[in-house]
Amino acid sequence: HRELHSFPTRRSSDLISLSFTLSAQNPYLPLWEFIPDGEPYVFEDPDCPGKYRVYIYGSHDNLKWMYCGRDQVVWSAPIEDLTRWRYDGVIFKVNESPELYKLNADGTDDVLFAPDVTVTTDADGKKTYYLFPNNQGGGRNSMIAKSDRPDGPFTVCNWHKERPRETFGCLGFDPAVFVDDDGRVYGYWGRSEEHTSELQSHHDLVCRLLLEK
Repeated sequence: HRELHSFPTRRSSDLISLSFTLSAQNPYLPLWEFIPDGEPYVFEDPDCPGKYRVYIYGSHDNLKWMYCGRDQVVWSAPIEDLTRWRYDGVIFKVNESPELYKLNADGTDDVLFAPDVTVTTDADGKKTYYLFPNNQGGGRNSMIAKSDRPDGPFTVCNWHKERPRETFGCLGFDPAVFVDDDGRVYGYWGRSEEHTSELQSHHDLVCRLLLEK
């Protein structure tokens, strides 16, 4: 069975409507879009307080010569109608440090693998979203980026002070972070070996970022 769906974009600069024929094997993304390692999260819609959307985060499989891609995008839909998926655009990519040091000799963006996202809420109700983009560039495995919105854009927030092309932190390949209801923070990462830890040390940047609220 095939149906015709329309995917409007969020940003006013992208006033277009995209129509696609979808098959039952891929019910919510257009056939040209590839987001493996997809992680669905329900967050409040920043443009419609009190309303909630499902946001899909994942790597962006758009390179022909290797897995994943040099940016990460997000799609979302209102929780009451999961047929109305919307392309919210590129939420993160990185090719230089704040000091304008190029991260790669050829000037290209870093390749980003399977990410994760979490959110904290401060005493005033302000939400901060943290993206763990799974950047495997040299010295940037622990990269963390933050935004005031679930659909970005996200900005790196843990650059290393002494080594400007690197980031500081303990998380490694395929990172995930869970903030429990009691405020305790847990990290998970690994590939051939899996690691998990409660992030409670004051020397751990991830802990500081998530608990400083």
